[in-house]
Amino acid sequence: MRIMIEELRLRNFEGFRDEKITFTKGLNLITGRNSVGKTTLLDAIVYTLYGNVPNVENRLLVRRESGVRNMETYLRFRSPVNGSKVEILRFAELRRNRFTTKEVRLIIDDREVQVEGLEDLRRRITRLIGIGYRAFNWIVYSRQGRLNEILEPKREDMDAILQITLLREISEQLSTIIKDLKGIESEYRIM
Repeated sequence: MRIMIEELRLRNFEGFRDEKITFTKGLNLITGRNSVGKTTLLDAIVYTLYGNVPNVENRLLVRRESGVRNMETYLRFRSPVNGSKVEILRFAELRRNRFTTKEVRLIIDDREVQVEGLEDLRRRITRLIGIGYRAFNWIVYSRQGRLNEILEPKREDMDAILQITLLREISEQLSTIIKDLKGIESEYRIM
């Protein structure tokens, strides 16, 4: 099953004052001239899912217009893991040039789920999508001008994407356990 984004709503997000985008089933094409907001829509999806955009300070996501301090994003999609309808809302504020998340909400199949902060929300989204923030940014999303990083990734980035580091850690733990068991086995043989 694939992730199916159904709707994105933005209020005071970068260049968008108040926008609602409804996606259709299948492939959706985002086209337009330079600097009209195509990348901003992708940034909004990543921000709403995970709470930040790679290499962009969150305070720069708030629309730069006199008197604008509040920002809201909303994303509705179908989970590729279990098919449930997922809605995420983020409310943020810019006060004295400092970005603060005021509220986050997670709604699954029309029932609000209590989240214990931003990290809890990120963990839940990771479970619902099936991949974490770092892998999402490498596999699904790439900002303009970063194609070379995908084509020629650093070894540690590829290891993280492929979860090789996790496998390596498990292997080391198993080696330690085997060593301990061999020590216990030799103690019993001596007895």
